[in-house]
Amino acid sequence: MQFNTNKQKGNTGLGIAIAYYTSNGYTVSIPLNDTQDYDLIVDKNDILNKEIL
Repeated sequence: MQFNTNKQKGNTGLGIAIAYYTSNGYTVSIPLNDTQDYDLIVDKNDILNKEIL
């Protein structure tokens, strides 16, 4: 897969991470815009983890 921009690369990585976590039983939350200090938050068994990709 070839990417023309870093944004495309980042969006693909984010999509892969969301697919991985949801397929493993996590609840995934993402920010409303790209100004937060995290890319997504995963929740499993009432434990929240912040992920920066």
